[in-house]
Amino acid sequence: MFALVAFLADEHKGGTVPCEIIHYSWFMSDQLASSWPGSTGYFTAFKNSSPPRRNWKAERVIVKFVFDQLDLVRLKRDKFINNSEIETSMDEEVRKTYKDYL
Repeated sequence: MFALVAFLADEHKGGTVPCEIIHYSWFMSDQLASSWPGSTGYFTAFKNSSPPRRNWKAERVIVKFVFDQLDLVRLKRDKFINNSEIETSMDEEVRKTYKDYL
């Protein structure tokens, strides 16, 4: 089983939140946090379906989507990323227009 999660601690100034696909087994018991191997260890750990290790950090997350087929979770991730980019650019346009109005 796989999950698309957004990492709360890494929210950027523009309001965007990084997201990634993780193995369901990486969740902490409350599903409000996930074990995270770090950006440099992610691809190897994901590819090998590695269980969480002691040196992995606990990261606060919001679950966006859970499914047992990786391809469907990837599609959801792509849609989530595209929608986030659209929302961010729309927010920037609104701010520009508001500044022009003042």
